[in-house]
Formats: sequence, structure tokens, C-alpha cells
Amino acid sequence: MDVAADLAGKAMPTERPGWWSTIGSVLAGTITAWCCCLTALFVAGALHLLPFDSSTRHGRGWPYPIDSAWAVIADLGPMLAVGFVFAGTTSWYMTQKTGVHPRRWPLALVAAAVGWFPLGGEPHGVLLFTGAGAFAAVVIAARALSLAERRPTPWSRPLVATLAALVVALGCVTVSYGALHPLTASSGESDQPTELRAGHSTRVAFFIDNHGPTDVRVRDVTLVGVSGLRIARAAVDDPAHASAPSMAELFKRLHGTTVHPGYNLVVYLSLAANACATRGANRARWTVETLDVRLRSAGIERTQRVALDDEQLVSCRAAVSR
Repeated sequence: MDVAADLAGKAMPTERPGWWSTIGSVLAGTITAWCCCLTALFVAGALHLLPFDSSTRHGRGWPYPIDSAWAVIADLGPMLAVGFVFAGTTSWYMTQKTGVHPRRWPLALVAAAVGWFPLGGEPHGVLLFTGAGAFAAVVIAARALSLAERRPTPWSRPLVATLAALVVALGCVTVSYGALHPLTASSGESDQPTELRAGHSTRVAFFIDNHGPTDVRVRDVTLVGVSGLRIARAAVDDPAHASAPSMAELFKRLHGTTVHPGYNLVVYLSLAANACATRGANRARWTVETLDVRLRSAGIERTQRVALDDEQLVSCRAAVSR
């Protein structure tokens, strides 16, 4: 009799929590997870194991933009780690309302897929979702899973060893990817178009940041996807001659410049185009969105394709008749 009463008192709820209750749980879980993740992410950023500022104009992938299968695997570890913290905290708040301990891994996968992370900024999941879309997805998933009671995990040494090996493998992939793809780039003049004077070139400043854990030796920079536009000269300012520079000393060749972790390099690219050298030529236009940077990092020389944070518009300036 007492057993029956206990079972009746612990009967599973038959109705899911309301939408407003679910939204409150998701928001509370997001804030709590943000507080839990902030210290770990700050330490990882300080050690240059993860880029602290990982915003990307393309909107897919965290902490690295997804442009290959390697990037997907490199993002998988951090995405799942943060996703499970969010899912665990949100599920705890849902339990206070339903008395049910819901499964956490499906909600963690949804958060990773749509990019709903307690990190601020725009979502950057495997799938391209807006902020409102990502929030709606995790709210729907949290409510749908609210009554899905999780089963006790049958922990064993093989299972623990497998999970530990998987965590180490994903961590190694993430760190190695960051070491070999350490650069981000932005244009110092993206707020205004750059005009090429007829028959001449102009100098444009680009900032190249090293977010990786090792020194990066920059070999060369080339433009991508801008047919007819070329780099006439690449140079960097030389701090050794910052006191009283002459025009000859102010620039040095880009080849072999080292960028330390957490620092940036200002690269001055003199751009030119044959189409601008003809008097009366049409005003040709280009949009510089990507750079190929030849670099040496972690003992390996390779080329990293770097998308600019903001595109740089370039056009010919009409020749002035005399």
C-alpha cells in the first residue's frame, strides 16, 4: 500500500512545461553556463589554445570558420564541451519544474548544430542559423525533451577509457588546427573604398593577427578571387627604425616577418591593375574578401586562406585629362 502510494506520488508528469516556463529555463541555463564557461575560455584564450575573439563574417563554425572537414572536427570538441554545459544547466532548471531528469546529450547536439552558445555575439554553429532561429531551436528541443527521463549510465573502465581517449583526440585536433591556422585578417580601410589612380598604385593597410600558440613567420601575401588586381609591393613597418625613419628605412620586405602569439602585423599592400593604366578606361571594381598567406608555424610551412573580417572595395580612379 505504502509502495503504491510512493509510486503514485512519483508518477511521471503527463504534460510538458509551458513555453514561457521553457524559455525561462533556457535563459537561466544560458546565463549559468556562461558563468561556468567564462573562466575556462579566458584561460584557453590567454594560452592561445583557442582564439579569444572568434567572430567570423561567414557565420559557420566556432571557434574556427568551417571551410573543410578538418575545421569541422576541430570545432567539434569545443562545441560539444560548451553545448553539454549549456544542456546540463538547462536540464537542471527543467527538472525543478517537472521532477524529471531529461536526457542532456540531444540538447547539447542541437545547441552545437545551431550555434546557441553562452558566449555572446552571433551564433556560429555547424548549420547556418540566425540568433532568433538558434534560440527557437533550443527552446523547442528543451521542451520536447523535458519528459524524456535519462537512464543511469553504466560506467565501466572501458567506457571511461574510450571517453577519455575521445576527449584527448578532439583536443589534439583542435589545438593542432589552431597552430596551423593561426591567422585572422582585417582591412584598416574597409570603411571607405580604395581608389587606384590611373597608372599608379595605392597602399592599403591590412592587419594580420596571430591567435595561435606558436610564433608565425609570414612568407608572402597574395590576393584571392580578384582577377586583374595584383599586389605591386608588400611591406611592413619596421619598429627598429621607429625613432627617425627615412623613406627607405620605413618599410622592409614582408618575407620572413615573425608575428608572436597574441600580436598582429600591419601589412601594407600596394595594389595595381592594368585596367587602371589606360586613359578613359571604365571604372573597374574589385571586392577583396580573402587573402592567401604563406606562413611557417609549428615547424610546418603552408598557405592559409584567411577571410577578411570586412571586405575591402577597390576601384579605378578615372584618369585626369590635361
